[in-house]
Amino acid sequence: VLCWGLGTCVLSAVLSLPLAAQSAPSAGYALENGDVNGDQERDLSDPVYLLSHLFLGGPIAVPLAYCDADVPVVQNGDSNHDGAIDLSDSVHLLGWLFVGGPEPADACILGNGEGAHENPHRCGNRVAPPHSQAHGKTLQEWLTIYWTWYFGTNADPAQSKVGRVQLMPLPAPDTVTGSFTPDDPGVITGAIDVTLPPGTPFVIPQFAWTRETYDPNLDPLIPDDPAIPDDSLLAAVSPNLSIDGCTVVNDENERRFYIPPTPIDPTIFYPEPTSYGSIGIIGFQGCGIVALPLSPGVHVMKIDLPWILRDPPPGISPFGVIYHNTWNITVQP
Repeated sequence: VLCWGLGTCVLSAVLSLPLAAQSAPSAGYALENGDVNGDQERDLSDPVYLLSHLFLGGPIAVPLAYCDADVPVVQNGDSNHDGAIDLSDSVHLLGWLFVGGPEPADACILGNGEGAHENPHRCGNRVAPPHSQAHGKTLQEWLTIYWTWYFGTNADPAQSKVGRVQLMPLPAPDTVTGSFTPDDPGVITGAIDVTLPPGTPFVIPQFAWTRETYDPNLDPLIPDDPAIPDDSLLAAVSPNLSIDGCTVVNDENERRFYIPPTPIDPTIFYPEPTSYGSIGIIGFQGCGIVALPLSPGVHVMKIDLPWILRDPPPGISPFGVIYHNTWNITVQP
């Protein structure tokens, strides 16, 4: 094997390895560019993983976490930020790791060269890429688990952890005003204190239309709730999720975190029918995130969300509601 410089010497070694030996445990995302395999470390395994992808058909680099509300400005593995992922990136990574070369391009820095600068509105909160397999599951799977837990166990705190991932509880309403019509929206305000151990990611929904099924003995029989067309639902909701005053989800990026109508199978039946005859949940659609671990200390997460549905599809009445919810999150051992 020809060998000119560190990168091609390592390539010759990689080509002799079984493919299984070139992979590593992955969280499904990376916090920093160059953590190609998503094991939350940047070391020799990353250029090896990248070379395996380039020359042996191995898996691509895991996606980078979002920088607050911002999509990363570089693709994971594009270590030298030249817009392409190729052998030069493995060489760049190896040079940084072993001979004091420049660090891989920062995914949360805006611009290149002398004009590069940090987003002045960035707090450093990270969100799992919505298209990733965060902690082994897609965002759709996490939100399905969340609503199954919420309705199926009455949000039992004892069942709120899935591995390392916390299903974040929702605040109980402190105040409720309004008539819940488009012209006089109901206003619901709540707050909750939550303590998390360090290193705990969490799932939090911003909004959801949950579809119910009804008692078959009702007269007249009420059909199952229909889904709301995606564009109609997104146009009716204006979410604003912030952590420590920095926006994470808003009107501009909500579609990235939106999950279309998804069945809950099997149906989650309520212990007792509701006053209006519903007996269980059969599906949901809406928006949510997998937030990555917060730093030790006290954090404030807020959701301010007007939801005004004036022209619903048949089978749904117009409504209006505004949520103001706050989570006071303490991260400590």
